[in-house]
Amino acid sequence: MKSLQALLGPCAGFNSSFVPWCETHADDITLVKYQMDWPSPGDPYYTEEGGIRKTYYGISAVPNIVGNGEVFSASMSNVNNFYNEAIELQGFVSFVASRSSVNRSTIMDIDVTILPYANFNDFKLFVIVFEKLTTGNVGNNGETEFEHVMMKMVPDAYGTTINLVDREPVTISQSVDLSGTFIEEYDDLGVVIIIQNIATAEVHQSGYAIENGVFADDAALSELNVDGTLISNFDPAVFDYYIDLPEGTTEIPEVSGLATDPNATVIVVPANELPGNTTIDVYAEDLQTHELYTVNFTVLTGIGDNYSDNIKVYPNPTTGFVNISGAKNANVAIYNITGTLVAEYDNLTKETIDLSAQANGIYIVSISTNSFVTTKRITLNR
Repeated sequence: MKSLQALLGPCAGFNSSFVPWCETHADDITLVKYQMDWPSPGDPYYTEEGGIRKTYYGISAVPNIVGNGEVFSASMSNVNNFYNEAIELQGFVSFVASRSSVNRSTIMDIDVTILPYANFNDFKLFVIVFEKLTTGNVGNNGETEFEHVMMKMVPDAYGTTINLVDREPVTISQSVDLSGTFIEEYDDLGVVIIIQNIATAEVHQSGYAIENGVFADDAALSELNVDGTLISNFDPAVFDYYIDLPEGTTEIPEVSGLATDPNATVIVVPANELPGNTTIDVYAEDLQTHELYTVNFTVLTGIGDNYSDNIKVYPNPTTGFVNISGAKNANVAIYNITGTLVAEYDNLTKETIDLSAQANGIYIVSISTNSFVTTKRITLNR
């Protein structure tokens, strides 16, 4: 979500259009309103936190709107222009946030887990407790109520400095005492989360914390596809796959994965070259639980293709002993599904090898000579 941050003054005329617009676009925007102390007498709920944000943005008049770090005058034309541009921008960070209820206490606990898709240094995490509807601060400016009014910034208006590393989740836990604020109803609160480049004021992500939120930890894939075709032996619990590409292949195949949980995040990092590996990072809804799938691509040579047809590895599955025909005097390497070398035979002189000491699972048999390399897959099931 992109962030709309409104700096409030005597703005009843603008709000007659702006408030309905916010309600219509509530699923696409994050809204927080900071109370101002001018023009005199100012908002009765003004706090210095709003003044700090006003100074940061360089605001000199109200009503005014800050959208994604840019300050523009309060007109619905400007609001719509900002919205249409911002909705097309790609986000480079995700987060989930949970906050406790405060019905019986003035203490609120807030947990934010952030998953970046790039490196970010000296960014700020802003956590803002707001009240969804207030009426005690309407004054004499024609308003009858205000929505999404800031009540407290956690830990303060300067936020929390965060340094983020690509695809390394970070969890930040904070607690705030809301006593002494202007809150009218403790069961009418919400929490805004903003991740912002403090140097440029650009908002990279924003949204709302979920009250007592619990997030799923399923990071499995339900399918893994190469060029739109499901990998034939795909198993959600198997994380490495080996695919031989035809001779002369230069275009890196397109890999896609579908998560079991639709709220999980799937990130595909294509191979840089062939042969090479495409990785598929899967982060559960909680953004902490993580699985990594790898598709290893090998390009066969023409000679290798011919030999591949003649080389037989059997029985498959096997209970331990494996016959390899057509590979005499070849070098044979056995890898488990994680890519670890478990056995190696130089200048193979026999046709039978013994895998009975290995754990059950899928193994890759790499067979090579000076003129070809080919791979076979075999399942050990004792």
